[in-house]
Amino acid sequence: MTACNKDPLYTPDSGNTTQLYGFELEKTISNTKLGRYYEGMIMGDTAVHLTVDYGTDISSLEPTVLASADSVFPKGKQDFTSAVKYTIWANGKSATYIVRIAISAIQHPAVQAMAAGSSHLLVLKNDGTLWASGDNSNGQLGMGDLSSRNILTQVPVYDVARLYTGDCGTVVMLKDGTAWATGNQYGQLGIGNQNSVVSFTRQPFFDDAVQIAITYGEMIVLKPDGTLWGAGENDYQVLAQGDRYVRTSFVRIPISDVKQISGYAWDIMVQKTNGELWGWGFNFLGELGLGDSTARAVPAKIPVSTTISKIFCGGNNSFLIDNGGQVWAVGNNVSGQLAFDHPDRLFADP
Repeated sequence: MTACNKDPLYTPDSGNTTQLYGFELEKTISNTKLGRYYEGMIMGDTAVHLTVDYGTDISSLEPTVLASADSVFPKGKQDFTSAVKYTIWANGKSATYIVRIAISAIQHPAVQAMAAGSSHLLVLKNDGTLWASGDNSNGQLGMGDLSSRNILTQVPVYDVARLYTGDCGTVVMLKDGTAWATGNQYGQLGIGNQNSVVSFTRQPFFDDAVQIAITYGEMIVLKPDGTLWGAGENDYQVLAQGDRYVRTSFVRIPISDVKQISGYAWDIMVQKTNGELWGWGFNFLGELGLGDSTARAVPAKIPVSTTISKIFCGGNNSFLIDNGGQVWAVGNNVSGQLAFDHPDRLFADP
């Protein structure tokens, strides 16, 4: 292993002897013009991307390069106003990475979107940077390790356009149309195994996702043709396959013509293009709005008396917004979270 300035906190297990797995910039005596720490996004085996704050001088910076290699070139300060090529050598082999550093065009970035699991939070700013805090025991923060964060910390992924997260996994869509994911405790990334993924890695299956619902153990993906696909734990038959077996590759869920989805805990709710609502999963507290608390192993039609525009699944409860802007609710109300000031908007007995 070779590195400049400091040793890594996390070393991934890899058979690639010429792998770059860390590119960092921090304020040191070599980088006095930097205001804070930055970590690059490793984009496969060929590139590194990083965005620094508005007004940062990138003409003379010395990075920390972490690599499974005998040597790395170039060394020392570099002018990053243009792309810089780094070559890594190990055991007679070499690999080349192109490093591009961009300067944010936004002086004071604002929060654009947020997503959360039961114990973690992800925040997307309008400069495309991603920030995270909370539980990271399954790598869902994408920080390159399994350590939780108790303050918002920047995640090494850039140019983010959309994000989805749940208890054991996170997917982000970049502005270039590519999807990247982290987590995978139960195989919900659909990569054929349940191996831990602690940094955002390229996942083409999500590229054309219209929406993604992430539960405690599964990922459900809505494709442009209205089909649903899922992977993960499946303990409460969230994948609707007629069994409780884990799926580490995406399988087709038996419902079609879907236009929107929502999911949380062990429940999924969808709306079809004809306006119908369907749901399946645990339903322990009647959160599917089916008039009972019986689990559903396959999609079941939900009776509603109004036209619905948005659906939201929470922790053992569900909420609907109709075309008139009114909110309808069902499920767990132990803490008054359903706010029944309008009993006529209860769409099934909880």
